[in-house]
Amino acid sequence: DGEELKGVLSDPFYIENQDSKGLFWQLLESLKRVFWGFALAVLVGVPVGLMIGMSKNIQYALEPFIQILKPVSPLAWLPLLLFAFKDIDTTALATIFITSIWPIIINTSLGVKSVSEDYLNVAKVLRFNPLEKVFQIIYFQILQKLFSFILQKKKFLYQFINSFSKPLFFDYNTKLQNI
Repeated sequence: DGEELKGVLSDPFYIENQDSKGLFWQLLESLKRVFWGFALAVLVGVPVGLMIGMSKNIQYALEPFIQILKPVSPLAWLPLLLFAFKDIDTTALATIFITSIWPIIINTSLGVKSVSEDYLNVAKVLRFNPLEKVFQIIYFQILQKLFSFILQKKKFLYQFINSFSKPLFFDYNTKLQNI
């Protein structure tokens, strides 16, 4: 219906109450959820990926859990997380976190494992402690893998913006895509 669409797009900045906001505010809330969910996944996933990449024992201990949990669909997590948190915003954030963390862990550990043996030998000669090795050698390899992940997942972010908006926004988004 063209009139309804014009009404939605004519004032994207309105705020009537907490549940009735314009398109701009709904989009901003969705972007905040995506940002914080992804940021939390990076804060947890990068150190875990570092540990997995640097230690075979940690890799053997965590790999079965990653291989079991990684393929679980975000839609499968929704009811479990909603039951656990009983709040839609926290559930959306947790779902974005859970969906984002697996590729971050995997790409970080691959970045660590792809570091040339020559660089690691230099670190041994210079007697780097593990933190020095991470920040002076491994860090740059991880950045390459994470940036390649982010660039490959442009559509991933768009899907979460659409998936975790309020139901009212679903209708508007569907109408916008059908124009």
